[in-house]
Amino acid sequence: MSNVRPKKSRIHFSFFIFLAMLVYAVVVILNQSQVIKEQKERQAELTREMESLEAEINSLENELEYIGSDEYIEQMARERLGWVKEDEIIFTEAE
Repeated sequence: MSNVRPKKSRIHFSFFIFLAMLVYAVVVILNQSQVIKEQKERQAELTREMESLEAEINSLENELEYIGSDEYIEQMARERLGWVKEDEIIFTEAE
């Protein structure tokens, strides 16, 4: 008697191995799809945050430029120090 397995048994074992590899491949693909989806969402979130920060930087640069202008200095001198130009008349409300 030989120690050789019947052919039918080899087919069942090969089918089981193939099925196991197929299930593993499907699980890996689904897992990677979820990871990619999460990373794309994070990328979109970071892009929105970057755009918001760039807008804030732009606003602050404009404000800084305005603060250094003669117009701003004059406005602050008028508002905070009460300075007036020659020949100007200041009107105040009577209480």
